[in-house]
Amino acid sequence: MRCEDGKGRVSCALSVALLVACGQTEKRMASAPTSPSASASPSASASPSASPGSSPALAPRLRAVFVASSDGVEVFRDFYDTQLDLNCHFVEVEAGLWRCLPFGDAVANITGIVYTDADCTRPNASVLTPVDANASCSQARYASVLPACGQPGQVFALGDKVATDTRYSLVDGVCGPHSSGTDYLTTLFDATSIPLEQFQSARLTPGDPTDGVLPLELETDDGTATLIGFRDGDDGFDCQLAGDDADSRCVPTDLGVISGTFADSACSKVAALAMTCAATRAELAFAAEPLTPPVYHRAGARLATSYTGGPASCSEWKEGISFEVGPEMPLESFAPGHRVVKTGAQLTSSTDTVGSASLPPARLRSLAYGGYDCYVARGSDGELRCLPPPQTITAGYFADELCLQPVDSTPGDFLALRVPDVCPAQVRVYARGERHTGSVYTLHDGTCAFLSEHPAGDSARSPFYAFPTEIPATEFAPLTVVSR
Repeated sequence: MRCEDGKGRVSCALSVALLVACGQTEKRMASAPTSPSASASPSASASPSASPGSSPALAPRLRAVFVASSDGVEVFRDFYDTQLDLNCHFVEVEAGLWRCLPFGDAVANITGIVYTDADCTRPNASVLTPVDANASCSQARYASVLPACGQPGQVFALGDKVATDTRYSLVDGVCGPHSSGTDYLTTLFDATSIPLEQFQSARLTPGDPTDGVLPLELETDDGTATLIGFRDGDDGFDCQLAGDDADSRCVPTDLGVISGTFADSACSKVAALAMTCAATRAELAFAAEPLTPPVYHRAGARLATSYTGGPASCSEWKEGISFEVGPEMPLESFAPGHRVVKTGAQLTSSTDTVGSASLPPARLRSLAYGGYDCYVARGSDGELRCLPPPQTITAGYFADELCLQPVDSTPGDFLALRVPDVCPAQVRVYARGERHTGSVYTLHDGTCAFLSEHPAGDSARSPFYAFPTEIPATEFAPLTVVSR
């Protein structure tokens, strides 16, 4: 950054959700996929072509995978490993070393690794089957635990299902009985650890400065590279563009949030919460107030004691760890950039640029139904399409005896749902109808059965609606997968 800390308020459009999402794990991921459920295989359906200027182009073993519309709008999704026959994305597995780990349909959605023996020697993947339709698909060959907070990551090959209700887990190196409120939602599979050395490696290399930032490239052993992000040239923090498309700023990716804790016993001096790895941090570099737009601050050292409440009822906070908050920082103190939006007939994509460095195009967005970020998946017609993101947690209610008309309290004019037990995974989208206060049904072992006389939790503040009509899949933009 080139400016000293100032007192002007920050004016950027970074959302509160992004503040929470930034740096959810200590080890970063290089790709920015549109969704994990696009199940078209590059080896089967993609057409190779020449790589444009900012397109990822790594070792010959890997091919960059894009999702494209018929009118020329496309975004980078991930990579295809030709040796292992799987989609992958790069994850920092240790300081400076990255590997392209399995991604997409090849990876099951798991709640963790548990064991079936009291010595914790036989690992099993706890696969979240009812919620994630991918978990029941035959393509799910792997499970992964990402590196975080100094702990190494692991990749497992999935084997056969394990029929047992006995589970153990390792906590601080000690094996003991495992119990979780989500165990009933999961299925166990044999899991065999795979050495990370099997996956393509790359090193992170800062490029030449441009307009106050260093482009960050992943470079493989043969010298080929792809741009994955930016780093502030003065303060050395990784950053991403936020704000207006024409006047964005490269703000820190690793942010604490200023929300509800204080540094003094009078609850007059705000403190910040680290969003990741608080227990292992000695200090926090930056924090932001979760406002619209956010307000950025310098942060500081870990507090030995922090407080919560207000001036009249301030008490020690013992539920976590807080950090000092320093001066407010104006948005202008961060390096400038801009975002180029390409608009087609139905979709848009955006490309983040700072100086002469541009990331691969990202954020595929539909212009239909009020606008939404594309969830790349197959529609009910089996074709790959830009669909609204499906609900991950639903009531599981239906308004009819055949369980064809979903009932849910989700806001909005439509409801997107994964289709269970269909491979490749599909998403169906339903239009909202009238409020539903009558009987509801549910699916149990594939059979539709009466559940109750009204939806549990229905109220004026949280009303349930029937979604009686499926929106034809053809109303959503078709997509193709292209590898280069």
